[in-house]
Amino acid sequence: MRRGTREALQAVQDVLLTLRSGIPGLGHPLQRGEPYRPFFIVGSGRSGNTVLRRMLCAHGDLHIPPETYVLGDVIRVFRRHRGLLWRDLVPLVLGKFEFYPEFATFDVSLRPLANRLLGLPRQERSLARLLDEFYRFHAESRGFTGRRWGDKTPLNTFHLDKIRSVFPAAQFIHLLRDGCDVAHSYVSAGLCPDLAAAGRRWRDSVEAVQSFSDRHASSCLEIRYEELVRAPRQQLDVICRFLEVDVRTEMLASEAIAGLMGDVAARPHHERVGEPLSAASVGKGRRALPLAERRALEPIIGATLARLGYDPCASADER
Repeated sequence: MRRGTREALQAVQDVLLTLRSGIPGLGHPLQRGEPYRPFFIVGSGRSGNTVLRRMLCAHGDLHIPPETYVLGDVIRVFRRHRGLLWRDLVPLVLGKFEFYPEFATFDVSLRPLANRLLGLPRQERSLARLLDEFYRFHAESRGFTGRRWGDKTPLNTFHLDKIRSVFPAAQFIHLLRDGCDVAHSYVSAGLCPDLAAAGRRWRDSVEAVQSFSDRHASSCLEIRYEELVRAPRQQLDVICRFLEVDVRTEMLASEAIAGLMGDVAARPHHERVGEPLSAASVGKGRRALPLAERRALEPIIGATLARLGYDPCASADER
């Protein structure tokens, strides 16, 4: 069977199973109106997301684990198989997390969590409850007793509507950075094969978040990397007001906790997360990239840069 045909049949099967699971009595719900209010740092990678995670993790009431990578796929799998018995659905969903290669950075086994979830009364079973328990389980494993959890996974940017279907009260922080700097950083870190691919990733991420925030403005906050590193106290005021928590001085000098964040110490591209906050990387893409490469990048990200108020790629100005 050809790949395209196979994928089309799978998509049809997903729809049919989802419809079947939506029939009362034939499937576990995505959510039951639980009062969960998680927050998600979204947007393109290489935008300072991990530094922001570090700053928020220094707040005693906020916890953000290493990147999950598979949350969008977890929601898809739950929707497709929600008609299964709970005892079969729980290990299926948790397995998506635990058997993903990057899960080693969580440094925890989900077996105790599975036992906890399997013991839930029928009226408390939902994907929202399962995920809330998952994030809180990791927090507990780190001795965290605060009241809110979040997630910092750039891939979530392409699953925002799915996430909101599970957590209608979720909040989203879009950390936006100059696309020229992001593209240069992606390639320098070895995370993208070339500037064109890096530029497309930045553009697609930014446009996905903005499309979502246009429809759910009250749930979204946009923060610019350039403003965060130049005036961190003022930007933290804005972020903490949005999250309805107080600003704490520990958030401004949070370098010491970088090594405790799981994936930071394990990933070479996070090597600068443990350094003091600095604006030195603002404009780095325009300074480092030859003019010819910046001109080649312009057709890919130029229109989005202009709409956001950033200079053209070919400009040598630093913002």
